[in-house]
Amino acid sequence: MASSLLRGREVGYSALAAVSASLQRLGCERVRLAVDDPLLVEDLRARNEIPAPLAVEYVRLRCRLNRFLTYEITHAGGSDGDLAARARSETAMRIAA
Repeated sequence: MASSLLRGREVGYSALAAVSASLQRLGCERVRLAVDDPLLVEDLRARNEIPAPLAVEYVRLRCRLNRFLTYEITHAGGSDGDLAARARSETAMRIAA
């Protein structure tokens, strides 16, 4: 039941945190990132109540994003579906390892 409740958002949170960390190591201070998950965008914009299993990833992502001077997370409108699928598979492999 938890996986249907999360709808893969845990993968998006992890992927966005990893990308943010890489951008920060490169010295980026201002970013605008587009993701294909409208629920993730809404979580970050509206600060909605999130399912308990997402709490740690949500806090980790928020902390990572707050290190930027400015950031914006937008909805990509599904244009990057292949990249999202790749990120999900790479994240799943990392979690399994």
